[in-house]
Amino acid sequence: MYRLTKQAGFINIKIYDALPTYNDPVHIIPIQSKDEKIKDLILSSRTLVFRILKHIFYKLDIPKYIGYAYIVFAQKDMAKKKWKA
Repeated sequence: MYRLTKQAGFINIKIYDALPTYNDPVHIIPIQSKDEKIKDLILSSRTLVFRILKHIFYKLDIPKYIGYAYIVFAQKDMAKKKWKA
């Protein structure tokens, strides 16, 4: 998503994961965040298997690829735009 918005001429791109959905987000989390509290929001199960999977997922930085509800803030780079008079 970052590359697509960059190719479209946007700058200052900030991508967030909206939990549980983008329509009614309770949490808006930067997808680059490494905060331990965020892990519990995404993978909330307390079973041993899920705790191990959660640890592996975050070591491999996988959660930012499996989200389905994103909020994107970006600016259009107007300095590169050529205006016709």
